[in-house]
Parts: sequence; C-alpha cells; structure tokens
Amino acid sequence: MYQWFLTLLAAGWLSAVIGVSALFPVFGQWTPEFHCQTQLDEHFPTISFEEREDLLSQYCGSFGECSTTCDFMIPIDCHSANSSSLISSCLSDHELQFVTTNNSCRAFSFNYEALGVPNGHQNLIFSKGDPDAWETTVTDFAPICSRALVGTFMLSASIIGQTLGSFFVGIYSDRFGRKNAIFVFNIVFVISTIALALIRNEYSFIIMRIVMNFSSVIMYVAALTYGVELTGPSKRSLPGTFISIYFGLGYMGSSIVGYFIPHWQGHALAIGIMAALQLILTFFLPESPSFLVAKKRYKEACRVLEKIAVKTSSNVGADLEEKLKEIQEPQKADRSPLDLFRTSATRRGRKI
Repeated sequence: MYQWFLTLLAAGWLSAVIGVSALFPVFGQWTPEFHCQTQLDEHFPTISFEEREDLLSQYCGSFGECSTTCDFMIPIDCHSANSSSLISSCLSDHELQFVTTNNSCRAFSFNYEALGVPNGHQNLIFSKGDPDAWETTVTDFAPICSRALVGTFMLSASIIGQTLGSFFVGIYSDRFGRKNAIFVFNIVFVISTIALALIRNEYSFIIMRIVMNFSSVIMYVAALTYGVELTGPSKRSLPGTFISIYFGLGYMGSSIVGYFIPHWQGHALAIGIMAALQLILTFFLPESPSFLVAKKRYKEACRVLEKIAVKTSSNVGADLEEKLKEIQEPQKADRSPLDLFRTSATRRGRKI
C-alpha cells in the first residue's frame, strides 16, 4: 500500500496536470470563423459576425477569407445605423463606391461571438480593456492565410517537444535518477508554462511550447518508471494503468479549466500553477531503490527499502546490503542498428 502512495505522489497529480496540458491547443489555439476585415467590420462592430457576412454577400456576392476581393465605402449618413436591417436599408438608398482588389488581408475580422463575447465588445484589441473578453492564440497572433506556416509550427510544437523529450528521458533519468528527473523538469515545465502565459510573440510561443512538452514527457516517463520500480513483479502492470487513469482525469478536467479560464494566457498560467504543486509533493519522495542499486549506492537503497518494509510490515533481513551487492547486471552486448537486419526473426518483426 505504501508503494501505491509513493506512486500517487510521484505520478498522480503530475499525470493529471499533463493531461490538462495535452488539450491546451483545443482551447488556446482554436481558430474561429474569420474573413478579411472590411469597412463593414470597422464601422459596425455592434452587429454580429453572421450579419456582417450576410451584408457582404448581399452587396459583394463573394468575399475571401484570406484576400480582399470586395469592399465598399460606407456612406456617412449610414454610420449611425445600429442594426443589420437599418444598415441594409441605408446602403440600398445610396450608390456604393466599391473597392475591388485581390490583395492579401492586412487585418482580419473574427467571429468573436463564437468565443462568447457579446456584440459590441469585439474589435481588433477587444481584450485590452474588456474584462469579459478573451482570445485564442489565433485571434491574438493571426497565424493564418499567408502566415499559415507559423500556425502549423505553433500546433506542431508540442509534438516536436515530445519527440525530443522521448530521446532524452532515458539518458537523464538513468544518470541522475527518477526523482531528480521529476523534480528538475517539473521546474522547467512550471517556468516555461508561466513564461508562455506572459509572452506576446508567436515565435516565443513556439519555443515555450517545445520546452513545455519536452519536460512533460521526461516527467511522465520518469514517474511511470518510478512507479514500476517500486512495485513487485506480479503487479508491475498496475502503475501504468493507474497513471493512464490519472492522465485521463486531467484530460477530462481540461474542459473545466477551459470553461472557467477561457483566455489562452490564463489557461496556460493555470496549468503552471497546478504543476507547481507537484514540486511540493516531490519533496516527500525517496529515490527509486532500483536506481540506487544500479548506481551502487547500496546504503541509500537499504534505507529506502527498510522504510518501505516498516510501512508495509515486511522483513528485509539484516544482510540486506550484502544481498543488494550480489545483484549482478547482465553484460551489455554491443548493439547497432544493423542488428535489426541480421536474423530472419528480426527482419520479420521489422516488417510487421
């Protein structure tokens, strides 16, 4: 039971926080409907996005998301109209001066009602003074159309970080320990997440997302390894199962965080604060005895195992240190990628 408690300290809350973080792009990087900003958008922000699109369709026939294909000047005496019907009636009474171009958009109009922002509150800088307003990274940085490649990297940053972390986690945790890996990269995760909440540049956003996910993979795998190494051989499949459950709970809980803290910066800050709690929990963890034995730190391993024995009413014997020293690691044969092709069995496995 004590081993399960340690596994919960090491991986329970941590896995839940990583689950919340995994769904950050769904909330923080969502792309609402948009089109090139027009005179209608500038002069009539109080009518809905759909009403402005209906008026554009009525007078332009078609309009582009990523290029200014049709626009027209708004007559001065129509500026006071405050509803879609009054605007349409006023425009019909005038001969409109059309401006038809094929230029790329210099600004965009987003469907802020889809973000829950009331009519009349939305504009290009609506979040600067409106306490009810919120943004995604798309409305903030506009990584769309001609800047779509930037948007692709913003979304792919998490995969890049996870891939790099997967290569690094074994090297680090085998050299410095499972607890050390959890603690050190928990600090990196907290710092990068809080930095993400404060930045105002899309390129810094990409870097911080890579660092976040790089550290989250290392924490997650180190915690999983820690749980497995504390568990007896007959139950070693259970830590992975429970850690996945914790992750799933965090995955579901991300909707709650997104509901109460919809703004992408606030969402990131909430993840950073939740992750900071893991730093406190990590102080109560002993190092993995398997790691300590592998590093020939037998006295430390004995202290950890003796404490576990006391908590679980077990008996490890008086000659525990001698028994640990007798453990021999199998000789490691030299391996290379060519081993994948040297036998028919490995060749068949590679094809499968």
